[in-house]
Amino acid sequence: MGHQVRGPGRGALAAVGGVLLLAACAGGAAPEAAAEADTAAVVAVTGTTELHQTQEPECDGGPLPLSGHPCATQRGEVFAAESAMSDPRVSGLTRIVVDCDVTESATGDGGWAVVADCRCTNVITNDGGTWEGTCTAVSRWTSDAPIHLHDVDMTFLGTGDYQGLRYDSHVVNGGNGPWAVTGEIGPATASG
Repeated sequence: MGHQVRGPGRGALAAVGGVLLLAACAGGAAPEAAAEADTAAVVAVTGTTELHQTQEPECDGGPLPLSGHPCATQRGEVFAAESAMSDPRVSGLTRIVVDCDVTESATGDGGWAVVADCRCTNVITNDGGTWEGTCTAVSRWTSDAPIHLHDVDMTFLGTGDYQGLRYDSHVVNGGNGPWAVTGEIGPATASG
């Protein structure tokens, strides 16, 4: 047996539903108001991304003397990433172009430590539009811990259906992935 609404609130609920239905069918203001509400809300997102290198960087100034890393500067390294996020607006294929400045130092135990300070440009593409952005990243590895630890902050602005939105995300992970991603989608005027 179905649940029936009885009493004075029943007519008001039906009237509100009818007005929204008519506005939606007639192309009225209700859908636009809903879209405006979507750009005002801040939504937390989580998910994973998997990177695949598609272009080697141009190298200069290497190899570094302690670690043997081939580059002191890396320019134009390109990755493709497929992201599966809790909000489909930021899921999809990402193209990432990375430039890094790499330094190394000796450690007290006779080993070495390498730090890569990186900047990148990113574009996420999916059926609703694109997100265009930048990132800053630091990658670290040592003679004792050769797996790279990546700490990446990304900021994107939406286009298409995502116009007026900003997506900020953060990754801290080691190795090649998949990487855990956390972030927020909110109004483009938000400061991150």
